[in-house]
Amino acid sequence: KFIQKTENQSFVLVEENGVAVKKEITIAKEYNGMAEISNGLNAGDKLIIEGYDMINPGDKVILKK
Repeated sequence: KFIQKTENQSFVLVEENGVAVKKEITIAKEYNGMAEISNGLNAGDKLIIEGYDMINPGDKVILKK
């Protein structure tokens, strides 16, 4: 769901220092509504999964704890 696609790229939004950042990703496989991401994310990245459709890169992000 939170993987967004344009004609030429797939991307997700992650939180970095309180701001939403767009990260281009490479999808290796998609199956049963899931995707295997082969490039673009690093261990520890904070993927925005709630409200991702209402936020843009550069917007401030408030993390729920």
